[in-house]
Amino acid sequence: MCLMIFLKLLSRLPLWALYGITDGVRLLIYYLIGYRKSVVIQNIKNAFPDKSEEEIKKITKEFYQRFCEYMAETIKAITISEKEMLKRVKFLNVPLVQSYADKNQSIILAGSHQFNWEWALLTGCLVLPFPVDAVYKKLSNRKFDQLMLDTRGKFGGQPIESKSLIRSLIKSKLRTKAVAIIADQSPKKKRPKLLGYIYESRYRLLYWNSANSYCYEIPSPFLQNAPCKKGLLYGGASEAYRSTI
Repeated sequence: MCLMIFLKLLSRLPLWALYGITDGVRLLIYYLIGYRKSVVIQNIKNAFPDKSEEEIKKITKEFYQRFCEYMAETIKAITISEKEMLKRVKFLNVPLVQSYADKNQSIILAGSHQFNWEWALLTGCLVLPFPVDAVYKKLSNRKFDQLMLDTRGKFGGQPIESKSLIRSLIKSKLRTKAVAIIADQSPKKKRPKLLGYIYESRYRLLYWNSANSYCYEIPSPFLQNAPCKKGLLYGGASEAYRSTI
């Protein structure tokens, strides 16, 4: 409980102060503690086998920098106002999504762990013509889990636990919404059974072609991401929704 109160109080600091704090955390976890450093380095080597040791080291440092910036922004999200959220995150070509809302047709947003998806989810609830329901994995700590649920749902979204995704989509099929899925991780061995169930239930999830991707006739645009200025995100739409931030 004390930690939850501390995080909420910390969240009320200006973003520049939170960045300063997490910059100190970065130095601590990178140089002194070495938090998961060997895992990070090995993953980067697996992803970029042709990179030199010097380049790997540079990317590793940049990863920890972005990781800690994400921590600051996520803490800020706990108490951030609608006004500041709209100031820091810009969605482009929002009218392209309006045609789906006019038909009471929901969409699926599929993206990657390449930007602050927490900020994108919150802003989506404010600027898109329907709320954004994020698919999430339940945290083991009940209080932290509830804190994240409250944060993600503060502007109207209804987070969906990944284990109950299919049941939730079927149950809420008449509610127009955007379902956000961060879908760049390797699927588990059980995943083909899940996809088979989706198909048999008239769900089709194809991330690359929004015109032919349906979930109860829900198009599935792909979020394409790129880094932007610190503390600012930009989202644009192509066909339905495409984010460049």
